[in-house]
Amino acid sequence: MHYEGNIIRPPSEANSILLQVTVGCSRNKCTFCGTYRGENFKIKPDSVIMEDIAFAAQYCKHQRRVFICDGDALIVPQKRLLKILIEIENSSPG
Repeated sequence: MHYEGNIIRPPSEANSILLQVTVGCSRNKCTFCGTYRGENFKIKPDSVIMEDIAFAAQYCKHQRRVFICDGDALIVPQKRLLKILIEIENSSPG
């Protein structure tokens, strides 16, 4: 898995595969949050994301959930996000 910067995992996702599709936060200006200060926001390349999904499919067979992170994963354009979600579904066991 290709992780960069800080990864925030909610307690409810303790047994999930962490799939980092973005690095940092797209806004990164909230006065109350310093979580991603100093990190430049970016959406990771599809090739890296697909490689991480393939890795998880091969080596993370006991996890049944995938948590898509980082600070603002839902900023990924819908067509790209759908492609990622389909790949996760196709790579999942049973």
